[in-house]
Amino acid sequence: MDDIFAALLPPEDALDDAQRNRRVRFWNNGDGTGCLQYTGPIADVTAAWRRSTAWAHAIALSHASLFTDPETGRRLDHATAFDEERSIDQLRFDLGLFTIPTLPLEVLAADGSRRSLQLQMPTARGWLRRQAAVCVTIPFLSLIGESELPGHFDDASPVSAADARRIAACAPSMRRLLTDPATGRVIEALARTYAIPQALRTTVNARWVWCTVPGCSRRATSSDTDHITPFNRSDPARGGPTQLDNLHPLCRRHHLHKTNGLFAVERVGDEPDGSVRWTFPAPLVGPVDAPCSHIDIEHARRVAQLCRGRSEEAGRPSRRGFRTVVPDDPSRLLAANGAEPHEPAIEEDDPPPF
Repeated sequence: MDDIFAALLPPEDALDDAQRNRRVRFWNNGDGTGCLQYTGPIADVTAAWRRSTAWAHAIALSHASLFTDPETGRRLDHATAFDEERSIDQLRFDLGLFTIPTLPLEVLAADGSRRSLQLQMPTARGWLRRQAAVCVTIPFLSLIGESELPGHFDDASPVSAADARRIAACAPSMRRLLTDPATGRVIEALARTYAIPQALRTTVNARWVWCTVPGCSRRATSSDTDHITPFNRSDPARGGPTQLDNLHPLCRRHHLHKTNGLFAVERVGDEPDGSVRWTFPAPLVGPVDAPCSHIDIEHARRVAQLCRGRSEEAGRPSRRGFRTVVPDDPSRLLAANGAEPHEPAIEEDDPPPF
């Protein structure tokens, strides 16, 4: 069938389609693994596969003379041996994921001149932190090693406690999120102006996960943050506050539809964790609730259990004559468990997560 299809489709059309439809897709398998799928012109994909395979084989076979020492700029001696135990597949994976990408581009200068440039992906920490950050939410007990409850990424896909701790250990800072112990929904936020602080935006994204329009699969982290009741710029006290229960994520397309009056949204009830109700053209109404988190519910249960156990011990003399301290904040809980405070700073100026 492939031969028949290739014979009937003009080569130019097939190449144009392959070039136009090239794409990369990602999905989480839910078992601790994920996939990146590259789809594009077969010649380019085959060349990339052969290139990474040849590179991996050269490393596995210690063909050192093919490589340059980055410190001296000289070729490695052919007698050099690589102390490497990774398999060919593992090497291919690491080469594909951890090498710094480059892209050939045509650059048009201010004086009108044009030249070709091999552009390398930025590696500045500030840029990576803003644009390429990996956000993970981890229960507090898992963070300090008292539990193995999993965390989750910003699309609600799970990540093991060990991987979440490894990511958190590299974080320059953290934000804390408070959740409802009964439902696991995010409940904390602070703001007093139209401008939405980053901490509040993070809280909104963690609560809703996706654009709130029913059926939309756009992540909250790549969507706009919209005021459900419009902010009253002339008199902020009259309505539309910038607070958690009046904010929700909307992808850019649905945000424009709402602004243009094609859709209408309203809050349901006055509870802080209330849902929203969408009204669409024709008699179509769709209620949407913020998703619950079973992980956070279980975390709240374990924290309550831990506090009950410590309350029973409070005031009881220990073997050394000291009394047990019942910690009333996370930093004291860390000290009570003999753990060192975590190195990344906790941004208290505008909260949120664990």
